[in-house]
Order: sequence, then structure tokens, then C-alpha cells
Amino acid sequence: MRNEIGFMEDKLEVITGQQLHLEVPEQGVYDYEAAKVFAAAGVSYILCLRLSPGREAYLLKADDLGEGWWNIIDIEDDSEWERARQASGYQDFTGVLHR
Repeated sequence: MRNEIGFMEDKLEVITGQQLHLEVPEQGVYDYEAAKVFAAAGVSYILCLRLSPGREAYLLKADDLGEGWWNIIDIEDDSEWERARQASGYQDFTGVLHR
């Protein structure tokens, strides 16, 4: 797993607008902004946009650990990633979505 971020907040939505440093395979580490929190099949996800002119997108899973703790991680399962991709609405933000 490349990206794993611990986060403490009662509501996941407060991450919207926050900056994250994420690793994109074979490209490097970039600054992203959490642009949208959404759910698919009962799981929370975060759509992030790279802070660059192209605003390329990246998807992360938000695992609720309870008592206000979240673990924000890469989506490793292929079918889960496809489900999150389809539900993300990334096309409203950009044409490029990284995994």
C-alpha cells in the first residue's frame, strides 16, 4: 500500500478542501486537494484533485475506525476500485483518474 493517512474528526466531510500528499505509481508524490466525499455500497471514499493545471484525480477509501478515527487508504481491490470510480463523478472535475 502506497498511501495510508490517519485522520481524527467526527465527520469525514471536513476533509474536503484539505491538502494531501499522495504517491502515484511510477510518477512520484504530488499535492492533492480532497474535493469530494461520497459513498458507494456503504463504503466512504474521497475524490482528490492534483494541485496542478491538469487537476488529475485520485481515489482513496476512508475506513471508519470508530470514535472519530479514520484511516484513509488506497483502494487495492479491482472490483471495489471500479465501483468507486463509477460512483465518484470524477468526470465533473477532470478527464484523468489515477489509481
